[in-house]
Formats: sequence, C-alpha cells, structure tokens
Amino acid sequence: MRGIPAISIDTPKSEQGVPAEHGDARAGQGVAIVGMDCRFAGAATSPNGLWQMLVGGEL
Repeated sequence: MRGIPAISIDTPKSEQGVPAEHGDARAGQGVAIVGMDCRFAGAATSPNGLWQMLVGGEL
C-alpha cells in the first residue's frame, strides 16, 4: 500500500494515527476502504440481507 504505514499489534498507540487536520492528505486524493465489519439485527448476515429483512417487514 503506497503511502500508508503498516500498523501491527506491537505499534505504540502514539504512532497509530494522526488526526486528519494534521495529516498530509491532500484534497482530491482518493481514499480506499480496505475493510469493514458490521453486526446485523435478526438473522441478517450481510448489508443486503438486512435490507431485504427491512423491506420484507421482518424487522
């Protein structure tokens, strides 16, 4: 990953992040979301499954 330092469990908290107002990001640069975690209500196992349950009146 270009320009993104690796963070491991051994990385001290003080080195794990920089507030956005102090970072070196520039306007117009792209952002990549590299992971996502969610907990869903009922028996839904995905965002689409949750939506289908809502549309179907199951929640």
